[in-house]
Parts: sequence; structure tokens; C-alpha cells
Amino acid sequence: MKAFVLPWLIMASTWAGAQAPQHQHRIVPGDTLIGLQQRLLRPDISWQQLQRHTGVRDPFRLQPGHTLAWPREWLAEQPAEAEVLFALGGVELERGGQRNPLSSGARLVEGDWLHAGPQGSATLRFADGARLVLRPSSRLQLGRLSQGRLGVRSQLQLQEGAADSRVPPRNAEKQVARRLPARFELLTPVANLGVRGTAFRTQVRNGQLHLEVLEGEVSAAQGRSAQAVGAGLGLLSQGQPGRPQALLPAPALTLPARIERLPLRWTGAALGASALRVQVLDPAGEQLWLDARAPASGWEGGTELPDGRYTLRVRAIAADGLEGLDAEAPFELAARPEPPFLQTPAAAAQQYAPRVEFRWTRSAAAQRYHLQIAEDAGFTRLRHADATLPDTQFGLELPEGVHHWRVACVRADGHQGPWSDAQQLERLPPPPAPPPPQTERQGDRLQLRWAASPLPGVRYQLQAASTADFAQPWLDTTVSQAQAELQPPGGGTHHLRLRSLSPDGTPGPWGSTQSIEWPGGWRGWLFWLPALAWLL
Repeated sequence: MKAFVLPWLIMASTWAGAQAPQHQHRIVPGDTLIGLQQRLLRPDISWQQLQRHTGVRDPFRLQPGHTLAWPREWLAEQPAEAEVLFALGGVELERGGQRNPLSSGARLVEGDWLHAGPQGSATLRFADGARLVLRPSSRLQLGRLSQGRLGVRSQLQLQEGAADSRVPPRNAEKQVARRLPARFELLTPVANLGVRGTAFRTQVRNGQLHLEVLEGEVSAAQGRSAQAVGAGLGLLSQGQPGRPQALLPAPALTLPARIERLPLRWTGAALGASALRVQVLDPAGEQLWLDARAPASGWEGGTELPDGRYTLRVRAIAADGLEGLDAEAPFELAARPEPPFLQTPAAAAQQYAPRVEFRWTRSAAAQRYHLQIAEDAGFTRLRHADATLPDTQFGLELPEGVHHWRVACVRADGHQGPWSDAQQLERLPPPPAPPPPQTERQGDRLQLRWAASPLPGVRYQLQAASTADFAQPWLDTTVSQAQAELQPPGGGTHHLRLRSLSPDGTPGPWGSTQSIEWPGGWRGWLFWLPALAWLL
């Protein structure tokens, strides 16, 4: 009876194992059934049991590249998850044939696909603290995610695009760690990357692999060959792997600590660069807000960034596409609500009138406006300030001299945005009165001439009246030349006065009043006859 039951139990166990969820293991050089049992299986699962299940004849000779399958429950490791720390700009999660937008806080499991659009990015955290930033236009599949007595294992497949990875080192001694399989593997169509603790960048485009190692060491395997790429080195592989080469040095990077204007701009020296990679991240480096390729001459962008604290990261891109070492600079963006555009007075305006009308554009984000007028460009000596203006204009009288003005928007919650660019205004004194004109009679007309003002654009206002108070002038005209011709309406005493008008029409003081006697008709000529007879 026992002889019959024992084979039946073995067959039942094998059949049940075949029906359970299977783990797929791809054989690599050096694998043996005994080694697999020691590294991957529970202590109660023997290598003989593994041999019976897989049908392997020689436990010491396994064919690299082939796949062995056994029940997942035999594994010493259990399934793990990855957490989405950050998702931005159109990243989709594909699970079970369905796609849905990826959101921060989501939990990812084996088999999930991530699809990042042209503006999309996502940051993943694995059970051991390893992080991967999926960059725009990328496709990534989560393969094996497990944790157990050997630690956490993460196997990912980057089908297309780019990813930046940071893997913490093992706690075990270095020599022991070298004998254990890489616990973070990034598989690509070109090569498989094994990592034991490092920071590196990977990019797969058009069947070409770019690998850039920033810290630690990455093993790049193609077929049966593998080579180690150390920190500061890059590898370009297409078909056959190239030789590791030194990455370009980090460019010189300086940036203001506080930026109040968009777009962001950067120009600087980047040795050997044919282009630049520009990234904007949060201070912890986990949220990729912007990823752009820019000309070597510089970069401009970032208008979509919300206010906050960031890190600007810039690196040179070599002619072969390998990206160099990073230069980083922290900054605070405080650009909103954006300031209005100043309309009048125009920049460097000159005005003679004492009352100045200030106008600026309306902002949809502003509930009110803050206007400052100062004597100095640094706005340390304020002449007027008002942070409660509900409208986009304000007028007041200013003394003669140079003034500076600027406007900021204030939101409903009281937050004030940055100041507009300041503009200068010069309040000029009105032009002085012209000197008394020289008069000359020509027939029935009177010619007037006076010294022209040295100020450009000055015009002149001339009045003539029969009374000295000029209550009802019979002439009130404006001329642009320093001369005029008039015809008195009749004989008798007439009074003349003249003043200058500034280019903006502001009048200066009246000059002294001149009075003339003007003969009228034949009676006027009789008045002059005694004098003419005396002259004869």
C-alpha cells in the first residue's frame, strides 16, 4: 500500500505545483539547480524537488537564455509593490489591458506598464527605498517585484525612453554583496543593467542604449558578455557595446536665489557640449517638473512651473548623445500673480503738468493693486504708496524732479506678487515766459517777433485785448514759430501778452503785458497829422 501511495503523492504534488501561479526564471551563465535552490527557494524545497518539477536532467548544466518555471509559492521571496511618489503631465498606467491616468500615491505591482507622454514624468519608490524617475516619452514595465530573506528584488523593463535611477547600497559586506545577484535590474532591448547600489541614467532611443553612471557601478550585459561601468563613465551601445568613456564635466551654473520673472533663462559655459539637458526638480530631487533638451548656447522656459522651491539641473550633451555630469543650483520661484504692464506715463517720460495720471493693465488674478512712487530707483525714499487701489489708474500732483514708479498685483488672499519693472518719470518746470516781442507795423497789420525758446517742441500762446484784464480778448491763438501777424479790429489802445506752452501743452507764466496805440480809420490819421507837420 505504501509503495502505491508514495508515487501518487509525488505525482499529485507535481500536478498541483504545475497548476499554481508559476515563477519564470531566465537562466544566466553559472546557474545550477543547487544554486537556484539556495538563492531563491524556501528551505523546505529541495533541489531534487525542483529537478522533478522542471524535468532538468543534469542539475549542474543549465542552458543560459532558457527559462525555468516553478510555483511562485516555492520562492523565498514574496511579491512586493512600488509606490508612485509623483506623477505629472500625462502618465498612464496599463493594467489588465486597460489604461488609466497615473496618480501620486498609486501602488504598482508586477506586470504593470507605465506610458509617459511628451510632457509626462513619474517617480517610483520601491520597497528598499530605490527610486526611479521615468522621464517624458517613455514606456516602462514592472517585472519582478519581490522581497524576502535576500532582500528586495526589482526587475524593470525600459522599452523606450529614459529613466534616472538611484539604488541604495546593500547593508551587507561588499564581498558578500558581490556574490549575490543584482537586486535592481533594468532590462532594455539593447542590454540588461544590473545594479547593486548606484545612481545612473538610462536612455533607449531607436534601438540605441545610453548609460551614464554617476555613482557606484553598473553591469551592462549583452548575451554572454558583460562589462562594468563605473562612476563618471558612460556607455553607448547599439548592437555591440562600446567602450566606457568619461562623461563631460558639469557646466558652470549660477542662478539667483529668488526668481520673480518668467520664463526662466540660463546661459553659461558647457565644455564640449553640442546641446544641453535642462531639468527642474523639487529640492529632494524626486519630482521632475521639467525635462528639456536645449541648444548649447542656453535655455529659456519653465513658464508652466507653479511658484515654489526648486533645483535647476543642467548638463552637457556630447555629440554622440551621452549626457555629462550634473550641475545643480537651488532657487525659489515667486512670479505670481504676475505684475501688470505699465502703460502711462511711458518709460523715461517727461511731463510739465503737475498732475500725473498713472495707468497699468488689468490682471485677472488681482483683487487690488499696490502702487509705489519713489524719489530713488531703489524705492527707499517713497513719495507715495497705496496697496488698496481697486482700479488700474491713479492720479496725483508731483513736484518737479525725477520720480520712479512700479505696480504689483495683490490677490484676494492678500498675497502680493512681484513688482513690475520700475519706470522713470521726470517732472519738468513749465517753460519760462518769452521776452517781450518786437512790434512792427506793416500797413494795417502788426508784425510781432520774439526770441525763440531753446526747448524743443515749445509753442506760444498770444492774446490781444482792448482791456488790460484780458477779460474778452479779441485774439487768442497758438503758434509754433516765434512770430505772429495780427490786425487790430479798430483804433485805440490794445494790450498784448505772450506765454510759452510745453510740448505736452502745459502753459508757462504770462510775460509782461504790452500796450500799443493803434490808429483807426481817417480819424486816426488826423490824430497823427500835427506830429507829421512838426517833422516837416
